[in-house]
Amino acid sequence: MEVKPWDADKFLSRLNPDIRLFVFYGPDSGLAQERAIAITQRPVGPAKEIPEVIRIDGDSLGDDPARLADEAAQVSMFGSERVIRVVNGAGAGAAKAIEAFPANPLGAVVTVEAGDIKPGNKLRSKLAKSTVANAAVIGCYPDDGRAMDQMVDQVLAEDGFRLDPDARQSLLARLGPDRRMNRETVRLLTLYKGAPDSPISAADVDAALGDSSSVGYETIAFACLSGEIAEALRLFDKSMAEKTNPIVTMNSLLMQFDRFDMLDAARQAGKPGDAAIKSLRIFPKAREAAFSRMVGLWPSSRRATARRLVVEADIRSRSGQLPDSLVYRDLLLRLGTAAQGMTRKQRRF
Repeated sequence: MEVKPWDADKFLSRLNPDIRLFVFYGPDSGLAQERAIAITQRPVGPAKEIPEVIRIDGDSLGDDPARLADEAAQVSMFGSERVIRVVNGAGAGAAKAIEAFPANPLGAVVTVEAGDIKPGNKLRSKLAKSTVANAAVIGCYPDDGRAMDQMVDQVLAEDGFRLDPDARQSLLARLGPDRRMNRETVRLLTLYKGAPDSPISAADVDAALGDSSSVGYETIAFACLSGEIAEALRLFDKSMAEKTNPIVTMNSLLMQFDRFDMLDAARQAGKPGDAAIKSLRIFPKAREAAFSRMVGLWPSSRRATARRLVVEADIRSRSGQLPDSLVYRDLLLRLGTAAQGMTRKQRRF
């Protein structure tokens, strides 16, 4: 069956236990991921157990199409339901394995994140037209204004935060087409604010999310990942002096790598380069050119290493053995040096 995008949230809030395959497609990869993860985290059965999750990259199914059926046939180690989460599931090899699953689900639940596939895609069209009652394909599209407002309020309410009207307009202007990244942006804003003792103001949004006149966590990330080491360190020191939690800056670094991944996906789907960058809704727009230059310094082959360095810095910071300022300055220095190395076509990791 095919679930219409406007019915998706209602459909997923009342899951039919007979449905064993969920294929999420569409341009909002963050929303597809969010919905797939929600299925893996839902309590199941009288004991309200959380399912055992097995993650498979769709590309690997091209080499081993039988793997999906093999994993589905396995019994959970802890006796709970098994959920198999397939990412990058748009390839021909993955599609072949996924198409065969509804006929023999073997008890497991499978979620598939298929990306922005076209209506004529074989997997999407076959499952949409299928009369089999245990499979559903669900479109994931960017939130409209009303849905984005609801998302902002939901995230803020989790920790009791409120927004001034002017701050809301400023925040919404900075949000893009990816729900997961939008949620992270709002959470970063609350992290910057610290405590919900007063409403978040437009000045808070500018200071936390960055503009041309403030430090802003994105300003530091852009400087670092562009190889402007001295500027990145200067701005970071200033943010520390202003008592800004350094995690805000570190999360921004990770957000840029997510944007690079989204840009790659948009280009692979055939979207022209300029249109792909505009779809990310980078704020302010003057940063689009800088982002375009920056992404060229960070090919996909190097992002995993960069992400690992950020995670390692977070672990070192939590250990308490060194001051946060030293740990994160070292991280900015290493990433900035790597960006400079790419500019000179030299490997610096």
